[in-house]
Amino acid sequence: MFIALHIFSSKNSWSSPLGGLYFSFNCTCREAKNLPFIQYVICLAVIEAISREASSVLLENGITSGFIENLKIKWPNDIYYKNIKIGGILCHSSYSDGVYHVTNGIGLNLNNMIGKEKLLAKILEYFEDYYEIFDTKGFKALEPLYLSHWLHSRQKVNFREFDSQKSIALQIQGLSSTGCLLAGRKQR
Repeated sequence: MFIALHIFSSKNSWSSPLGGLYFSFNCTCREAKNLPFIQYVICLAVIEAISREASSVLLENGITSGFIENLKIKWPNDIYYKNIKIGGILCHSSYSDGVYHVTNGIGLNLNNMIGKEKLLAKILEYFEDYYEIFDTKGFKALEPLYLSHWLHSRQKVNFREFDSQKSIALQIQGLSSTGCLLAGRKQR
């Protein structure tokens, strides 16, 4: 595990002020088809950990509602509060000795009310629990929980075929069996 206090630069633009939580950890995956789902499992762990830690802090300060329902996953790997990106997950994998080795990087811009050490411990605890379910039962066992936290339920999108000017209005319906967005004609 690697924990950083501040990230100065990277290939992609990311604002990482002092006070955020930035860390990476490794895990393994036996099958290539499961690799895309690791970032979803991490998103779930992050959302659940923030929800639990934030709700405790908010209750202590007399705030009883409004935070958790505004904490969402933006497919495939971003964490949003209302319309503001507060975090992201990046996964990099390599294959050796018959297994995929995955390095998972997480960056969270946090309010200092939430203790970073405690939050980190909770994220890793939730990840271990959810990864065990994922590893034994597949992502389908976690998908309803994942979808309950994401921004895209019933979201309308316009799809345009390659080399075509014609667009088709679709509605996001969930995830495909390979982890891609699943969209179709609007359901009545």
